Amino acid sequence: MAVPFIYFGNIGLSSLFYPGYSHLRQTASELGARGAPHPEIFNIGLFILGAAFLISAFGFFRALQQLGTKPILTWLTSSVLALLCLNVLLAGFFPLPDPRHSGFYLFYANFFGPVIFAVTFWKRSDTKLLKAYLITTNILMIATFALMMGVGGLATHANVGLLQRILGLTDFPWITVAAYTLKQSVTKLTIPG
Repeated sequence: MAVPFIYFGNIGLSSLFYPGYSHLRQTASELGARGAPHPEIFNIGLFILGAAFLISAFGFFRALQQLGTKPILTWLTSSVLALLCLNVLLAGFFPLPDPRHSGFYLFYANFFGPVIFAVTFWKRSDTKLLKAYLITTNILMIATFALMMGVGGLATHANVGLLQRILGLTDFPWITVAAYTLKQSVTKLTIPG
């Protein structure tokens, strides 16, 4: 559940040690780039974030198994989180300008996360709000990413940092919501009555 808090906390903390850093104009990765005043702060934060993704992957896997979810959906959901873990660890090990910083674009797996999780709970009538949130999140995630990549011509050097923060607000909170839902579902399953 801590993934978005670690992500944004890492950016906030690292930026305090980067005089003149602009959250509007600069990407988060610049905080850990070679030549940044204290890149180790951001990159250690990425390792912590990677650990959180890995713990999430195992937690989701176990919870989904306990709920009797189809194995393919259990594996797919957990794999999205495991790939995010690997992507973040590669970003920490290979700071910008190293081309491996992109983590070989494993991050794109996240675009499938909310919809896979929605499918996992599709037949449950008590999760309508959750499914609507996940589908909406997925649409916003793809739309924001498209804007960052230049669709519509709205992304500029003056606002790329802001767009990345907005993308972060669509990319990671779904994991917290999904983890909370799984926790509640497993709790209901294990408590009699």
